[in-house]
Amino acid sequence: MNNKKSLYLKGIIILITIIQVGVLVLYKLGSQNLYEDTEVFINNAYEKSIKEIEMDLENIKNYSIENYYKVEESWLIDLNLEGLENILANLDNINKFYIKNYDFFYENSKSILKLTLKSK
Repeated sequence: MNNKKSLYLKGIIILITIIQVGVLVLYKLGSQNLYEDTEVFINNAYEKSIKEIEMDLENIKNYSIENYYKVEESWLIDLNLEGLENILANLDNINKFYIKNYDFFYENSKSILKLTLKSK
């Protein structure tokens, strides 16, 4: 009788162990797939199109874009602003960008600010 009880007890312990290992394996495989899906979603969420960049620039008045190009996950935009009043009025409107480089100079009695902006 004692042998039957210990045999049943060992069988139950082995069965519980197998179930726990199976659940752990399924959880591990499921979390890896979820992580990969999430990572792909995150990468797509941060990429902006040039149309979105142009919408971010719509508050800026009297500007000209010399060049724009994609670097890694962001855009770099070479932008010209002419006229001191225009430059001062538009400085607050470029808050959706990082200023990577700038050059301020006078040409033919006009102040010109050349900016290289990086999208956020």
